[in-house]
Amino acid sequence: SIKVSLLAHGIEVWKTLSLFNRGVLKKVDTIISVSEYTKQKLIELNGICAEKIVVKPNSLDPFFTKNQQFKKPTYLLRKYGLSGNEKIVLSVSRISFHDRYKGYDRVLQSIAELKSVIPNILYLICGKATIEEKTFLERLIESLGIKDNVKMVGFLQQDELQDHYLLADVFALPSKEEGFGIVFIEAAACGVPVIAGNEDASIEALLNGELGSLVDPDDINAISVAIEKAIISPQQKYILQDKVWDVYDFSKYKNDSIF
Repeated sequence: SIKVSLLAHGIEVWKTLSLFNRGVLKKVDTIISVSEYTKQKLIELNGICAEKIVVKPNSLDPFFTKNQQFKKPTYLLRKYGLSGNEKIVLSVSRISFHDRYKGYDRVLQSIAELKSVIPNILYLICGKATIEEKTFLERLIESLGIKDNVKMVGFLQQDELQDHYLLADVFALPSKEEGFGIVFIEAAACGVPVIAGNEDASIEALLNGELGSLVDPDDINAISVAIEKAIISPQQKYILQDKVWDVYDFSKYKNDSIF
């Protein structure tokens, strides 16, 4: 017989769903949740039986390569007019009013705090932005006096993504509503120190802080301290990378049955 499974990632099921949608959830054979956090939301808000839900964390893309050169890509330095001496903080995210929970606006406030301590700090915000959100961020950047410390680079092609992680010294996305946070493990898989929020499934993705720093996503000072520490006292890239690949290598998942 045909068995039906449903993938539950994050905020789409972090609310009480309609009677019809709850009925669908209860009729499928298996619900695959990418985190324990999302599983608990399904149980608490939609009355789904715990035995029906299987937690299967995301893994690294099978085409993701374990690059151990850790060199900032020359073509990106040229593209962004960089010398290579900048200390680069990176975020990769959708950029809209509805996605502001991801915390890129709070990272901007941290950059304003840090630029006197780390004058060569540069924040790259990657992702397609709505016109309204781009305007909001440009005004925020202007008001914070950090125009020379920020570049909004827009949408990234998939084949550029890993190179942008290699360009970064820190990956920061202090989100409040991550169903898992694939970008965290991608960045860490490239040896980049990661800073995430401590209120959602980011905790699971980063193995309770073993793979990165977990901070209060509303505490600008805590974000600033974490960024400064990551820049001044960076982790050993090889060690961080190996830890991530040991846990999230796709080859360890591909033969795993969900039924």
